[in-house]
Amino acid sequence: MKTKAYYLIDYLNYTRGLHVQQRLVGCELLRDEPGHMMTLEAFNGESGFERRYTVQGDQQTHWKWPVIKSRAQLEYDAWLYAHFYRPLCISQLRKYLTKEKKHVMARVKPRVRVIKRYWTEAGVVQMTCLATGFYPRHINLTLLQDGQPVDKERVTGGELLPNPDGTYQMRKSVELSAEEQRERHTYTCTVTHLSLDNKLDINIEPGPDPVIVVPSVLLLLCVFGLLAAFIIWRRRISQPEQIIYVPATADDQTTEQQM
Repeated sequence: MKTKAYYLIDYLNYTRGLHVQQRLVGCELLRDEPGHMMTLEAFNGESGFERRYTVQGDQQTHWKWPVIKSRAQLEYDAWLYAHFYRPLCISQLRKYLTKEKKHVMARVKPRVRVIKRYWTEAGVVQMTCLATGFYPRHINLTLLQDGQPVDKERVTGGELLPNPDGTYQMRKSVELSAEEQRERHTYTCTVTHLSLDNKLDINIEPGPDPVIVVPSVLLLLCVFGLLAAFIIWRRRISQPEQIIYVPATADDQTTEQQM
């Protein structure tokens, strides 16, 4: 790689300094049988070499950079890949799968919930379907309108993101205008995953959720009520006790003299 790096610096007319040369090699197993293998090379972020082996062992090589090796060297490289690199990659992959089988073959069900955000002034509702905590990483999450997938142009999100515990998450959102909410379409979040025996469907009601609004109002009323009671109690204990003198009447004096 060092020799190729110096050659590419001159060929691509780069000045001397810091440069990055990258090589990626990978292979796969298909039902415990050797699958594809690939080698990719790049220099300073520019891809220039690609070699792939098919399942049958056929080799396909694509050069973007000039070939700096002789024909004999290229034939030797092809022999090395076929009889050394590829078998070594497959054997290492089998060892890794045996060691990490419990983790690699694990299946964790997704936790799915619906999140709704409502903009009062615009009358727009954003409905989000979130699936999180699932493994392996492949999942199908679809938003449906009246049983049909929502147009891709209207859907945002869809990126697969990792969680700190090694599981994954994905979310997709769609916005509904006030007019679309009045049309009373049915919306569904549907999820399929290897850990689920059947697909998971969650119906979504368009419009703001009153269940969230009512407890908030009740909570505010309780807070104001407690505050008013506290103010009244403080006023009572802060006022000094007053002794009211009521003069005795004539009848009270007469009764007192007779005694």
